[in-house]
Amino acid sequence: MVQLALNCTYGNGLFSFNGATVDYGANLNFRMLGENLSGIVSYSGTLPPQGRPVWQEVKVEFRNISPEVAGLISAGDSETVINGPVTKRIKSIESNDSARAVVPNAEGLYRLGRHPLNRDVRCRMELYVSKSGDFYYYNNTPLYLGMSIPFSCKGTGINGILVDFQSR
Repeated sequence: MVQLALNCTYGNGLFSFNGATVDYGANLNFRMLGENLSGIVSYSGTLPPQGRPVWQEVKVEFRNISPEVAGLISAGDSETVINGPVTKRIKSIESNDSARAVVPNAEGLYRLGRHPLNRDVRCRMELYVSKSGDFYYYNNTPLYLGMSIPFSCKGTGINGILVDFQSR
């Protein structure tokens, strides 16, 4: 994803760039550094200014992961990015339970049960975020419950779900 500021024209209540309307989902074609490029608009408007980055405590759940991967997750783990700063770290493991799963019962109906092997691991983590007004941003995306939080450490990558955070 690339954030661009475009020199648009305005007419008939619409912004346009190189003859194409600039709106969510629109295809834009342009030339940069001698290359023909195209992209899809995922946000149009003015992005809010972001404040100074801070560490924000959150709760993330890694759902339905193998026991081997669950065993690799531990307090103190941090995600490192090549040539970049640490942006995520695990403070503590709150739970490591059998994964929730839909399973059949004796009558052939389905119910919520537990997976025989896989795990749901809930962690207290810290994310390096910036705050603008009442909103927190992680990687230039507003922080919201249910968002995906990928985490790579110890040679494995897992995807978590943001399940709780408190505004400071």
